[in-house]
Amino acid sequence: MKYIAMIVWALILGLVAGFIGASLTQTAFSVPHTLITMGVFAILLGILPNLTAHYSTK
Repeated sequence: MKYIAMIVWALILGLVAGFIGASLTQTAFSVPHTLITMGVFAILLGILPNLTAHYSTK
């Protein structure tokens, strides 16, 4: 459930960031492109702590 909430919030915040970025650069805002990009980044950032926990010195 933690990962689902993280992905949902990443997509919402990604849409906001994508909209603002498109407005600032005067380009077209693409919802599918933004959702795919933010989904990939959310999954990668969600997996990253699990991958680095193996190398922890604790």
